Amino acid sequence: MSYLAESLKKLKYDKRMLDWNLKQKLLTKTEYEKHLSSLEDISHLKAEEKLTKDLETKEKNKPETTDVKEEIDKEDRKELSDINKFKKNLFKSEL
Repeated sequence: MSYLAESLKKLKYDKRMLDWNLKQKLLTKTEYEKHLSSLEDISHLKAEEKLTKDLETKEKNKPETTDVKEEIDKEDRKELSDINKFKKNLFKSEL
């Protein structure tokens, strides 16, 4: 069996090849429906996957620790102080 024939055989039930396989009479609708009914129900896996992604997202979006937050607050206060000093100097020079 050629490589192409083997590849097409593997794709016999592939959704992307369904129309072509039906037109070429390589597959009947009854055969396809039988194949679909034989497939395992994996809808529960999709729910588990969504739950896992939600948990991972929650972990990524956790608030910063207090140490980092305090450090940011210190930087903000210093920056605000520098801005206020600049404003005072600016107003003094205008007078």
